[in-house]
Amino acid sequence: MEMVRKFAQLEFRYGSVERGKTLFENMVTTYPRRTDIWSVYIDVCVKFNDIDQARSCKSWFILGTEDTLNGI
Repeated sequence: MEMVRKFAQLEFRYGSVERGKTLFENMVTTYPRRTDIWSVYIDVCVKFNDIDQARSCKSWFILGTEDTLNGI
């Protein structure tokens, strides 16, 4: 998991931003309760001036966790 996260960050910096987003979205879909992954994804989006994507991720995280918690 850690290696995929680092690779996604490197994709944002030196490769394709879209591939980086795809990697992060796959990770947060697979591990929705891993707040560290969400936090890094949102931070990377902000760093690369994709504020709308960061807001979308934050909303997705909040709504997803509420749905998960209500289901418990």
